[in-house]
Parts: sequence; C-alpha cells; structure tokens
Amino acid sequence: MKHLYFLLALALTASHARAQDAHTQDTRTRDSLQTGISPDSAIHATLVQGYKYPHLVYTANGEEVGQRDIIRRLEAYPETFDQLRQYHDAKTGTYIWLGLMLSSAVGAGVEKGQNNQGGAYAFAGVFLSAMVGEFVSAAKAQRHLRQAIRIYNKRFVP
Repeated sequence: MKHLYFLLALALTASHARAQDAHTQDTRTRDSLQTGISPDSAIHATLVQGYKYPHLVYTANGEEVGQRDIIRRLEAYPETFDQLRQYHDAKTGTYIWLGLMLSSAVGAGVEKGQNNQGGAYAFAGVFLSAMVGEFVSAAKAQRHLRQAIRIYNKRFVP
C-alpha cells in the first residue's frame, strides 16, 4: 500500500508535466502569431543589488522586461526555437524532479511513522537524488535561455 502512494504521486507529477508541456506548446504557437511585441532591441542582463542579495534584471529598449516578455520576444525570432524548446523541456524536467522530491519526502515521512527506518532511508536517498536532479535541470533551463538571448542579440551587433 505504501508503494502505491508513491507511484500515484509520481504518476500525477508526470501527467502534470505533460499537461504543462502541451500548454506551453499551444501558448507558444498562439503568442508567436500575435505577439504585439516589436523585437527591435537587444535584451540586456543587468545585475542589480537588492535588499540582501543581487538579482538579474533584463531590459529591452531601456525598460525592464519580465521573463514572459523575453520568451515572447524570443519566440518571434526563428533562430532561437531550438534553444527555447530545450529551455521548456528542462523547465518541465524541473517540475518532474520537484514532484519526485516532494513525493519521496512524503514517502519517507510515512515510512518513518511506521517505524521502518530502512524504507525511510531509501526514500531519503531518492529525495536527495531528486534534489540534485532539480538543481541540474533548473541550471540547464537557465543556460538554454541565456543561449537563446545570445542568439537573439547577435543580430544587433555591428
């Protein structure tokens, strides 16, 4: 019974990621047809000092733009499609790893509550592996986004 909960959580996570990917493809197609954004300026990344930690701010035409606007702007430029697809795939992978991480944490708690230390340690190992996978997947997503921005900005370099 305990493994059934784990498999159920994993199946729900996988189906959510698949739905997220399908929604992203539909949105990408619709937005590329009617963006309303003029891709006439390079996208610049600026490191801004926050309250405690610095953070990255993207600007275009001297105005701050959010990540959704950047994605829409990049989708209007055909050379970035491959990098954007890899970005969306890695982002979906991040959601899958997050779901696996959360379900293994629940599994470890259930096993610990049933005084099954071996099962709790096994789920803790899955949790740590999923955490590493999530960080790697998130880093890959950001790398592909930065690469897409670099490809987009090449046309503005004299």
